[in-house]
Amino acid sequence: MRTGIHFKTSGMLYLGFLLFVGVAAMNSQNNLLFWLLGVLTAGLVISMIASTWMLRGIRVRRLDPHHGSVGQPLMVRYEVRNKRKIFPAFDLQINEIAANGPLAWQERMPPTAAWVMHSGPKETVHGEAVFWPTARGEAQFDRLRISTRFPFGILERSMIIRQPQHTLIYPETHPLQHRVLNALVPPTLIGTRVTHHASGHDDYYGLHEYRQGDSLRHISWKRTAQFDKMICVDRTMPMPSRLRVVLDLGFPERSAQSLSDADRDLCEMAISLAASVIRAAHNAGYEIGLDVPGSQMPSTSIRGGHWHEQKLLATLAGIDTALVTPSQAKVMLRDVERAGLLVIHVGDHDPAARREDAVYLHARQLPNLIERKSADAPKASSAFTGASRRARVALP
Repeated sequence: MRTGIHFKTSGMLYLGFLLFVGVAAMNSQNNLLFWLLGVLTAGLVISMIASTWMLRGIRVRRLDPHHGSVGQPLMVRYEVRNKRKIFPAFDLQINEIAANGPLAWQERMPPTAAWVMHSGPKETVHGEAVFWPTARGEAQFDRLRISTRFPFGILERSMIIRQPQHTLIYPETHPLQHRVLNALVPPTLIGTRVTHHASGHDDYYGLHEYRQGDSLRHISWKRTAQFDKMICVDRTMPMPSRLRVVLDLGFPERSAQSLSDADRDLCEMAISLAASVIRAAHNAGYEIGLDVPGSQMPSTSIRGGHWHEQKLLATLAGIDTALVTPSQAKVMLRDVERAGLLVIHVGDHDPAARREDAVYLHARQLPNLIERKSADAPKASSAFTGASRRARVALP
């Protein structure tokens, strides 16, 4: 914890005027100027004492920031606690100090500040700073500064607190057209499966003898009376659509170290397209899996739920495009998954490496897939139209 005093523009002007009045009073020996000099000096002394006393007993803690998304506001909250028993605190401003390293927060979002107008004695208040992330990835916070210019705004007294923390910035997502998901997952892949959860809308599937852990609501009392042992009912429920997203960020013709800025922008567009598909599929109730060949990210199984979606978006946020190796091998996936297959790529795919039951989208097609409100929205490219027809081929 380190404190300091800073003179801003208003403080420098005040000091300049104080010096001017002092010189004029000494030269003219005018009593009015001496009175004015005394008032100005008293204001400076009061500002120094009041601002110093204002920060005594103030404790600031950055609350654990939630993840953010590119283009969406990220709320960072601060807990300000006044430990003094009598005196309140006014005009408290909290700023994040720039961190060091490639994962520093200022590399992901522009600076901003939180402001607390008043904190009473023995009171705990909260301030919020709204960041607008501009790049995905991990953002590390290190030190924060709390400052005040109370009461006259002449000088600024600040206190620096070190509190290392980090958060994750997800890729930018866009609302996709409704027909995109219908093209990615053929209707023939939707079926039924057995459920052990009671529901009045599920279809009858079969019977089984009572096992430990079965709910009493599943017991068929008529069959139990007939066989003189506990019999439970198996029911089926509709199986949600399943989709596996394969994100291929490799350029077969060159290495990751030789990529230009345009190539890296293309990789970011592909990551944004994958994140948009995952977000749209989750909102539609799909089960999703993700593969990033050529990277260090592990393959994720096809599952559903909010936490699984967050896991996939976190995987996309952690991709380092500089470490992705070229990948031109044919996508080898488990056919037993019975899932739609989407391959998002940035380079040119060899026709021999394509799968007939997969949809191939290039990163440049993202603008054509975004849902637009205007009536003159551009139509999807012919490549996507052909991929849509191939997507309706049933998987084995």
